[in-house]
Amino acid sequence: MIYDAKNGDLNFSAGFTPSCCFDRSISLGMYYSVFCAEDADFTPDEQHLDGIRQQIAKAASRDPQFTLQVCQVWDVQPLQSS
Repeated sequence: MIYDAKNGDLNFSAGFTPSCCFDRSISLGMYYSVFCAEDADFTPDEQHLDGIRQQIAKAASRDPQFTLQVCQVWDVQPLQSS
């Protein structure tokens, strides 16, 4: 998909973006229930953004903190490691 877009072929992106951005059938409650239980065992300091464009790094640095705040409010018990 990335190479296609680089070469000017945006067909996949054009078909994927509406379902990703405008499809209201995705449950955010389910998403956070699963994510917070399975993957919220990190700290924002663990994110390495060296070499990333400044605009992208700035946005990416906010996302983990926001996600952890949502998980704290969502109050889902983390899964036990096996």
